[in-house]
Amino acid sequence: MDRFSGFLFDSGKANSSDNLQEPEMDNKVRRVTEKFSESLHIVANDPSLAMYRIQEHIRKSLPHQAQCKADLTLLHQDVKGHSYDVSYAISAVEAMHDSKTPFSNIESLLKSSIYHKQQLNERSAALRVQSKQEKRSSISSSPQRQLLSGRPSHENASTSTSPKLE
Repeated sequence: MDRFSGFLFDSGKANSSDNLQEPEMDNKVRRVTEKFSESLHIVANDPSLAMYRIQEHIRKSLPHQAQCKADLTLLHQDVKGHSYDVSYAISAVEAMHDSKTPFSNIESLLKSSIYHKQQLNERSAALRVQSKQEKRSSISSSPQRQLLSGRPSHENASTSTSPKLE
């Protein structure tokens, strides 16, 4: 303190009023230096306090943020998979729409084949009827019919002993 007081005041002019002011001046100087020291301490430690607060915030919020990121990653994969499914479904529907022409061709071919099958069935039925009529006419002229009617023939004798295979 003497250095400050000697520096600020002329030490050669010490009188009784200076002695009274010296304790008061000491208090003022002490308060100023304490405030200055406290300010320097706050300024020096303020960045570390701020860093401590940031670190504390990160330590508290980081696990939640990491969990949210993992959840978002899973959701992103799900959405991506659903997007592929939708695009595949769209392409399948478009392919079905494009298959309209081949299906109409198939339909016309089926109609044509049904018509031809009906024609074949009618022809085979007509042939069956015709063959039945021919058999009836051949049975009426057969040797067994002639035997029953009483008209013998020489062919009947040779055919009657051996059965006829048809």
